[in-house]
Amino acid sequence: MTKLSYFFFFFLLVLNSTFNARAYAKEPSCNGQKTVLLDQNWEFRQVGKEKWSKASVPGCVHQDLIENGTIQDPFFRLNEFDVQWIENEDWEYRTTFYASKEIINQEIKELYFKGLDTYADVYLNDLLILSADNMFRSWSIGCSNLKEGNNQLRIVFKSPVKIGQEKLDKVGFLIPVQNEQAPKGKQNSVMTRKAAYHYGWDWGPRLVTSGIWQPIYLHAWSKGKIQDVFFQQKNQNSNIANYSAAIEVITTKDGVGRIDVLADGKALNSLKVKLKKGLNTFNLDLAIKNPELWWSVGLGKQKLYNVKTVLQIEGAETDIRESKLGIRTLKVIQNKDALGKSFYVELNGVPVFMKGADYIPGDNLITRVGQDKYNRVINEALDANMNVLRVWGGAVYETDQFYDLCAEKGLIIYQDFMFACSMYPGDDTFAENIRHEAEEQVKRLRNYPNIMLWAGNNEILNGWHEWNYQERFGYNNQQKDTLWKYYTNIFYKVLPETVKKYDPDKLYWACSPQSEEDKLQTPLSGDQHSWAVWFGEQPFSSFEEQPGRFISEYGFQSYPCINTLKKIALPEDMHWESEVLLKRQRSPMEWIGKGMNGNHMIDRYMKKEFKTPKDFESYVYISQLLHGQAIKTAAEAHRRNMPYTMGSLYWQINDCWPTVSWSTVDYFGNWKASHYRARSAYQDLIVSFAQRNDTVKVFVVSDRLKDTNADLRISVYDFSGNLIGTISQKVTVPGNTSKVYMKNKLSELLKGKSNKDVYLKGELSENGNVITENNFFLSPYKTLSLPKPDVIVKLSQTEDNYSVQVQSDKFAKDVYLYFEGIDCNLSDNFFDLDANKIRTLTFKIKGNPSIEELQKKLRVLTVADSY
Repeated sequence: MTKLSYFFFFFLLVLNSTFNARAYAKEPSCNGQKTVLLDQNWEFRQVGKEKWSKASVPGCVHQDLIENGTIQDPFFRLNEFDVQWIENEDWEYRTTFYASKEIINQEIKELYFKGLDTYADVYLNDLLILSADNMFRSWSIGCSNLKEGNNQLRIVFKSPVKIGQEKLDKVGFLIPVQNEQAPKGKQNSVMTRKAAYHYGWDWGPRLVTSGIWQPIYLHAWSKGKIQDVFFQQKNQNSNIANYSAAIEVITTKDGVGRIDVLADGKALNSLKVKLKKGLNTFNLDLAIKNPELWWSVGLGKQKLYNVKTVLQIEGAETDIRESKLGIRTLKVIQNKDALGKSFYVELNGVPVFMKGADYIPGDNLITRVGQDKYNRVINEALDANMNVLRVWGGAVYETDQFYDLCAEKGLIIYQDFMFACSMYPGDDTFAENIRHEAEEQVKRLRNYPNIMLWAGNNEILNGWHEWNYQERFGYNNQQKDTLWKYYTNIFYKVLPETVKKYDPDKLYWACSPQSEEDKLQTPLSGDQHSWAVWFGEQPFSSFEEQPGRFISEYGFQSYPCINTLKKIALPEDMHWESEVLLKRQRSPMEWIGKGMNGNHMIDRYMKKEFKTPKDFESYVYISQLLHGQAIKTAAEAHRRNMPYTMGSLYWQINDCWPTVSWSTVDYFGNWKASHYRARSAYQDLIVSFAQRNDTVKVFVVSDRLKDTNADLRISVYDFSGNLIGTISQKVTVPGNTSKVYMKNKLSELLKGKSNKDVYLKGELSENGNVITENNFFLSPYKTLSLPKPDVIVKLSQTEDNYSVQVQSDKFAKDVYLYFEGIDCNLSDNFFDLDANKIRTLTFKIKGNPSIEELQKKLRVLTVADSY
């Protein structure tokens, strides 16, 4: 709750001066407006201690303690458990900044806090000006006690764990929390509007930090400023796109002014306005002729118009707001059919199959995530042929940098509100805090062209009805009614009302997953989280059985590469049952068996699918092949099932620390086998096989908008490289389709050979060039008669990168190349190498080591060599 001293301008209370954060990153100083970034000369200390130490802002307590040598890296071995004391302490930050006479002479002086984590008392020159209590909100506060010259800004962060526990104790009963790593009765994360994953999750550590996690600005202005601009698309065709612009202006007094809106430097409209002191809202009709459309990646260009909204008051330019505008129609279509309802994205009138992954923050200490990590993860998504990422609800609303990059690169966003896997309090104070949070985030993100929907929460409906919350916590009827009332207030009232008011054209989806509001997921409608594989212990083939309409979660776990494990563990830790690796695993499964966790589940699946690996290096390698097999099987099944199924988003693309998890790219950016498999399965054209008893069907799936004329070829090889037989035909593949083009009896294809001794190769060629291929095996890996291959690798170096030629005398299954102690991703890896065929790969390495050095560090693994 904000606390203002009696010095402050009364009208600021009336005007609600919580600002849209985007403006500050791009807002120029204009006719006396000044914005000063306060990121220098910060110090911090533990409250009650005398010593102050250097701090980074933006930053957090844990990172500052690391940089000052007070604690060791919590990601190494078991260090995480040595730093748990931090969450129970209060922390204090301070800086001194200079306010010039030019700033002091402005009519309005405000401090803008883009993000405080979380319970923070802010003092300016020893006067309390703000008490913040929500990590997901920004805070803008008038500062009448700002003085010319030096000013001290001091922020005291109170322990979120202690305050959370105090709040929980007042409730009178426990509130279900699914993934917080704390004893029952001490799980209080839901009482605090803070990133839930900080408290631990089933893929991450418990590091409950505090700090100034987003920038702080001093903003000084006179006359007026633009508070917010909303561009609502009315209609669009090839000749014109019509918009209504709602523009909020705050002024210090009555007067007259003018608003101009320009796109790519061309005037769209202008309006002379009468201004009243305080908040004013004006509406302008805009028309862009011959519009260039924004398309998701792979379907067209990502045209973004540079739009300027200019405010003049009394003839002087007073403020400018710069925005990016992507012209498109983007809808989630839910039409009734014979079985239920469709659930698919329609972009510019075209149904689009969503191929992607769920995204979590790139670090548990979130302030270590910046432009480099955003670029990396978004490029990893693009390189894997994705067109969608889901921003998951147990994390944070991402920064403008993230959403800007996604819009520029053509990635659709499935956006959760920040609620996940737990019930939440819903008293009036808490609900009002959520309302302010939701209003700010919806207004901040609504102009982006790539937000497909707003999801109220992640899996809470499942938790209440399927995870035995009600029985596990022993609620009486009154307590059950209270908790459900809280749920309905937040997810059926506060959040949908906010979306309807501020982003009315966007779908509000109360829970991911659900079939429709207040109804659990089914394969017939809505979206699904498909966990029969892994949590349900079902075989990979179950992915092919009745996939739903839109799969927004599915997945499997694997170990990160050996290079990553060596960075966070010692040689004696290199076993899946070592204390370090068991405690690194955060997915407990006590309902399956006492002590059961994700490491055991990997081992259980491995024994079903593969022979026993001969050493730990091979064990890690095989775990990644398992993971890759799961992703490939599921993604191809989903795509074959289009248009019934129109979305395939696996859990998860990235990690927040080095660990054993569902990620397809590890913390340090190393691609697992599963990421290469996702890239293949998500190509715009794929050949995919489906076997049922003695029949094999060959599908071709296309996400292209136009038809493709191609040659389809199916070949049968043995593992010595001998061609057993081939079938080919010319095909015309219609755009946006999945279709069976061949259907054959196995007995006819094998010609007397055992299914353990051969494999099928599907190839689609365009103008004589193979544009996509896929191998299909007719028996589990552990039963295949794979020969021991002699793999020859030749390295070479060019000015820009390295290349490697790989050849084998026999078929080599899942060839994996890596360099000991060096992180790099080859242009392909974990690939099948046909006998006597040469495969050329490229890669880059920082530092440009010599070929001789790389040759010494090169390791080559294949399935046949792993046991």
